[in-house]
Amino acid sequence: MGISASTKLYGIIQPQFAGIAAIRHIISPTVSYNFTPDFSKDQWGYFGKYKSVSGHEIKYDKYQREIFGGTSQGETQSLSFNVDNIFEMKTTIDPHDTTSKENKIQLLNLNGGFNYNFAADSMRFSSINLSYRTQVGSLLSFSGSSSYSLYSL
Repeated sequence: MGISASTKLYGIIQPQFAGIAAIRHIISPTVSYNFTPDFSKDQWGYFGKYKSVSGHEIKYDKYQREIFGGTSQGETQSLSFNVDNIFEMKTTIDPHDTTSKENKIQLLNLNGGFNYNFAADSMRFSSINLSYRTQVGSLLSFSGSSSYSLYSL
């Protein structure tokens, strides 16, 4: 079960120099909350038990070998925060050329986000994930991503 909220914020500057009509920055923040119960508890009935030869009780997933995989274990209560940034530019029309058109160019996509799991016993923050993409002309594109842990150097 989950709930999510998002919006978009627009910022525009119009420098009117070097053929640039406008630069637009779109920020799209998203906040979401997700809850997954612990399906390994007896009340759900997804796990069975048996005693081994040595007398130890062993719990097993009744559906672990099914086509869609096994049943999830462990409760999750996660709050997620993501921000998507898009930087775009619009060029001006050349007043001396009647066939000139304005071009819209996407300069950079920059995205980041992290999660906080309230149900975890320790290390509740996820890694901070960042990704970017830019395109130079129609032939060259750069993209990359990185991940930063709050728990290691």
